[in-house]
This record gives sequence, structure tokens and C-alpha cells, in this order.
Amino acid sequence: MPRDWDGDTTSAAFARWRATEVARLERERRDQVRFQAELRARQAAERAGAITRCVDLLVEPLAGTVSDDVAQTLARRPVERLFTWADRDGDACRGCLGYGDSPRERAHFVIGLLRQHTAPESLQ
Repeated sequence: MPRDWDGDTTSAAFARWRATEVARLERERRDQVRFQAELRARQAAERAGAITRCVDLLVEPLAGTVSDDVAQTLARRPVERLFTWADRDGDACRGCLGYGDSPRERAHFVIGLLRQHTAPESLQ
């Protein structure tokens, strides 16, 4: 317990010490909350970039492989939802592009994702 200038423990000295500690802990908590928010924002931006790269690599080959209606459906869907199961650490490309090397294989993979994660009537 803190002591004042003559060595006696006083409630005033303790109150000052406690107020200082409470303020320090509150600053640390705010800093931690801000750090976590910045980290989540950075991870979301990285994930969005990975998903965008994925979509660029997967959707473009669809143009000649599937009907325009299916390509339009894919373009309208929240694409992030399609990849979340394969994208646990933010690298969507690794999860989906490992499926096949040809544009046709990738297109079939995307169609499979659409069938799993969208309403059936949207793929008719």
C-alpha cells in the first residue's frame, strides 16, 4: 500500500494511487479494444482482397462455360459467403483454386458452391 511523504499509510494516498491505477487500466483496455478493432479491419481487408482475387480467377472463365443467368446469379451473390467454409484463415484462393487447373474445372467448382450456398431456384 502506498505511503505519503512521512511514511504513514493514508486513505488519501491510497485513493490517489487507486485512481491512477484505474485510469491506467482503463487506458490499457481502450488501447486493446482499438488494437482488436484495427486487427479485425485489417484481416477483413485482406480476406476481401483474397476473395476478390478468387472471384476474378473463377468468375471470368464462367462466361463461356455456363448460361448467362447463372453468371448473373453469381455476380449478384455475396461472394464472401460462398467461400467462408474454405476460408478459415483469410486465404480464399488456397481453398478453392486447389480444386482444378482448367477454367472448366473451376467453373464446375463454383457451380457446386452456388448449389450448396444459394437457393435452388436461383440456379435454374
